[in-house]
Amino acid sequence: MLLRFERVLVGPTPAELEAALTEAARAANRGCRVRVVRWTAAETKKLLAHVRRAPAGYRQWNGPGERRQRGMTPGGETRSAVAVAWWTDAARRVHFRIGADRVYTAAAGALENLFTPYVTRPPLWWTEPENIYLSGQPACLVAVCRCGAAGDPDSLGWMGTHCAACHDRAEETGQPLAPPGEPARTVLVSHWGFAGPLGFTPDGRTLVSAGRGNNQLLAWNLAAGTARELIASGEPIRALAVAPESGEIAVGFESGRIDRLDLDRGQRQPLLLPTSGRGELVSLAYSPDGSLLAAGWYGRVALLDSASGVQRAHLAEGPQTLKPGRYVAFSPNGRVLTVCTSRLGVLALWEWEAGQVREVPIPASGAAVHYGVVSPDGETLAIVASFPQERIHLVATTTGEAFATLPEARVNDLAISPAGDVLAVVSQEESLRLYSTRDGRPLGRFNWHAMPMNAVAFAPDGRWLATSSDDGRVKLWPVRDLVAFAR
Repeated sequence: MLLRFERVLVGPTPAELEAALTEAARAANRGCRVRVVRWTAAETKKLLAHVRRAPAGYRQWNGPGERRQRGMTPGGETRSAVAVAWWTDAARRVHFRIGADRVYTAAAGALENLFTPYVTRPPLWWTEPENIYLSGQPACLVAVCRCGAAGDPDSLGWMGTHCAACHDRAEETGQPLAPPGEPARTVLVSHWGFAGPLGFTPDGRTLVSAGRGNNQLLAWNLAAGTARELIASGEPIRALAVAPESGEIAVGFESGRIDRLDLDRGQRQPLLLPTSGRGELVSLAYSPDGSLLAAGWYGRVALLDSASGVQRAHLAEGPQTLKPGRYVAFSPNGRVLTVCTSRLGVLALWEWEAGQVREVPIPASGAAVHYGVVSPDGETLAIVASFPQERIHLVATTTGEAFATLPEARVNDLAISPAGDVLAVVSQEESLRLYSTRDGRPLGRFNWHAMPMNAVAFAPDGRWLATSSDDGRVKLWPVRDLVAFAR
């Protein structure tokens, strides 16, 4: 949920706090005359009294007035809301996060907690969420510093964004807290509405994210923590892919159109225009050398020349009802394309140069394969099938044998790390789950987003992975540090 007003203050004076809260109330009330929040100096004093009594907490002020309408509709009744969370660090500085917005009266969660209306989180999370996670079941709070230290915030002497040792070193030497080359931010507040497909450029310096609510494509400069808009479209973006060498971006739209973008030159041109009867585009993938682009529609897969858009080969729906799911994926040599099918318990490996399709039966699966990703060495497939219950199977490509089955359900996306050893899975259950691709062993379960996650992508060096969510945010996760903590 992206708010009209958000600000973090560390150790502010009463006057600074009151000024920020007054500004927040104005932002929430903007354009409204009824059910508004009127901020006064008396309210600031009451808040400070609460802060003196408790080192961490949360308060929210909602505009007064009876609820007159029901239903969360654009014309429904709204009221202003101002929220404050606070938390005290190891140096006894109080961190405040102030948020304000206009919320629907039917949205009971937002009237109780503006920051995370759908889930419960501790005050530290609300004030400084960048490097805080929940781990395991039952969930425990984990802080992860850029130095690699991970653990309970109190044991690390957590200072809000870094551990006590890093904070003290920065104070003494004047060196920046974020090491050179590291992302300036790990929370990218990017899209109004849902955030969808993701992709890193080959150098790992830029992350591209697509909005599913506003049909917007953004390119994030990770070192600076800033974004520039690449596309503001009236048409939903369904898929994107980044070429492994050039960094060229292919963007697929609901109509079936594919555009090609050059980040360096800022150029955008159509690669493939919509064709009647082609259907909705669901997947894009570049070949390892970037010369080919695989595009999947429901019932059809095509291989296109990535420079000209000329079709090199295609796999149409036929007796085997080949049907691309969320993924089409190339083998490391680019000669084989993995295609999800609607044939029960079968994955298709398309040797496109020879025009042959090899079926890989999935043991213990009597339903369609919905997702499929290939490890970088081409030896392992991670696939999702839904019978008798949705499960992830790890399959050896040479034998077609499933050597591990993971108890996952309602999967939205999955990815394998560049080193080929970690499988990342995101689902409707709002958790990021990590597994070993060698034996399916769990490597950790972590939460950060307030709503279900839609996509996951590894950075080229495997140091970070990115997730997108229905909460409109893109999150960077320090994979190795989290796995080391879970062990």
